[in-house]
Amino acid sequence: EGLPVVVCEALASGKPVVATSIAGTPEIINSKDIGFLVNPKDSKSLGEKISEALNKKWDKKKMIKRGNDFSTKKTAKNVFEVYKSLIKNKANRAK
Repeated sequence: EGLPVVVCEALASGKPVVATSIAGTPEIINSKDIGFLVNPKDSKSLGEKISEALNKKWDKKKMIKRGNDFSTKKTAKNVFEVYKSLIKNKANRAK
């Protein structure tokens, strides 16, 4: 999965994420204010970050905002804007 939906869903629910730094996860978890990334196959770091996450005071508003950045509605709107821009540019070139 290029963009792990479960990571977005957790953040949109106000939950911090501890995940491995693979695929699109680093694109989502871009701040230690919303979660932690560890290297794949590093179980020691994974355990440490889970423990740290359980003991950290999190700002739920930041997590929810970041999770909503990847919502279906926002993604569809962004794609629509790209298509609209392409159509406008093509129309301007045809003049």
